[in-house]
Amino acid sequence: MSNAEFAGSRVQRVGDAGEYMAMALNLSAFQPPSLSPADIARATATFRAIGSGYEVVPLDMPALRGADGRQDLPHFWLYSLFAVPALWIVSSAGWHPNHAFTAVNLLFLIAAATAVSRRVPASAAWLLMAAPIVWWSDKATNDAVTFSLLAIAFARLDRSPGASLAALGTSAALNPALGVVCLLAAVFVLSRGPIVWRDHRLWAGAVAGAAIALLPVAYYERRLGVPSPLFGWTSPHAPEARELAAFLIDPNLGLLIWFPLLVPALAVTLVGRPRPTAASIALAAACSAALLCVFAQSTNINHGGTPSLNRWTLWLVPLTIPLFEPSSTLDPRSTVLAPRSTALIVLAVLSTIWTVVEFRPARAESYLEPSVLARYVWSAHPAWWNPPEEIFAERASHREPPVVPAAIPGCAKALIVEGRWPAECAAPAVVDERCVALRSRCYANRAGAGYEYVKLRASRRR
Repeated sequence: MSNAEFAGSRVQRVGDAGEYMAMALNLSAFQPPSLSPADIARATATFRAIGSGYEVVPLDMPALRGADGRQDLPHFWLYSLFAVPALWIVSSAGWHPNHAFTAVNLLFLIAAATAVSRRVPASAAWLLMAAPIVWWSDKATNDAVTFSLLAIAFARLDRSPGASLAALGTSAALNPALGVVCLLAAVFVLSRGPIVWRDHRLWAGAVAGAAIALLPVAYYERRLGVPSPLFGWTSPHAPEARELAAFLIDPNLGLLIWFPLLVPALAVTLVGRPRPTAASIALAAACSAALLCVFAQSTNINHGGTPSLNRWTLWLVPLTIPLFEPSSTLDPRSTVLAPRSTALIVLAVLSTIWTVVEFRPARAESYLEPSVLARYVWSAHPAWWNPPEEIFAERASHREPPVVPAAIPGCAKALIVEGRWPAECAAPAVVDERCVALRSRCYANRAGAGYEYVKLRASRRR
């Protein structure tokens, strides 16, 4: 499916692709991944030549310059290193360098699909892999590789825990937030007792995974004196329930909105399952809860590099792989199996159609426009959902950073600041006194002839 979708796609630079491309160009020339002023000038010239959105990428980031005068980039260079052999090939063939990353993405996705299909029924594997991740298959960002590493790890966690921990460590090197998944998976594996502890392959994989996961920490500490430049885009705090829920049900970026058949497929699979599944459920739940809390620490939850969905939520999908495994204690003659298999096949087909429509790789990046569902909810039922401020402000104002106060056309829902309304809205004569205080921000949701107000916690945006 990825190959078919790719055939109809077009090269487009999205999100952080410029960073990965610049580092790959350096590495392919046997240069360090950090950029000298000459490297920046050379990469900028290359970007102008290849176009496709790369020509507008700013590479100059003085705050990330080391003592040697060379500048690093916020994301670690491991993904760029993966692309170097393919970059040599596409460069010699005269093709667009973006295709090197596409080749890497497809190789990892194929490896993941193979691992998953050996763990779960074919219909479940198809549903999990012919999913929103397809959109990222031809993008020069590490999302497809990260997803694939997680899928491989959770597909093999019971049978090859050492290899799984190595894969998880690699995913954490690509995205530091996944370190929490490494730790929880290690606890899960070690909790299985002395039989597992005596497996030397487990310890070899665990050591390899830890070493790979700590590689970016050592690199950035040595170069910049910080564990990761990405920490600059975080604001540590205890997240509100509304923030956590947004990653799942927000009409603009929620996983369950954009992968709507995942939960029904899980429900079909788990009906009638015996208790041994509890350990897998506990691990999936613990990792999911931890990741949601980590996601909420970011000041950039409404980010680019996506057709709308928050791309970090893709990491939650592979956590469900063990839950789809056929139960060894369920009688093969059970009358539950045939309807379950049929239902999973139907759901997989429907999910594939949804993916082709909504997540074909040729679809443009979109994160500053409300989705069709969000437009409906905000206009017809504005009080139903009050998203984290960043999501509404950026998508209503079509700006990053946003222009506030902000409102949707018609002003059925508005974000007001210290009692100030957007210029296009007729401010009511009376406003909730909580919403006129200094530094106050409130949602104003139309209710009949007036508005209902919801006061927000102070903004965390830097």
